Amino acid sequence: MEMKLPPLYNFVRIAAQIVTALGCITGLVTLYPALSMFRFSFMMGMSVAVMGIFYIVGSLTGLGLIYGFLAIVKAQIDTRNATVLRMHMTDPPQPVQ
Repeated sequence: MEMKLPPLYNFVRIAAQIVTALGCITGLVTLYPALSMFRFSFMMGMSVAVMGIFYIVGSLTGLGLIYGFLAIVKAQIDTRNATVLRMHMTDPPQPVQ
C-alpha cells in the first residue's frame, strides 16, 4: 500500500511562499524610506536599510527552512514506499527440504 503525502503538504508550501512574498514586500517598503533617511544622517539611513534587509533575508531563510523540512518529509515517504515495494516484489525464501 503506497503512502501519500500528508494532506496539508501543499498548503504549507503555498502558505510559506505567500508569507515569504509578504515579507519581501515589507522589506522593500521599509527600504524605500531609508533612501530619504540618508539625508539626515548616515546612521539613520543604515538603521532603516538594515531593518528592511533583515525582513527580506529572514523571509527567504524561513522559506528555505520550510522547504527543507518538506523535502525531508517527502524523502521519508518515498523511502518508505520504495522499501514496501521492494519487499513485495521479492518472493519470501522457501524452506529447504
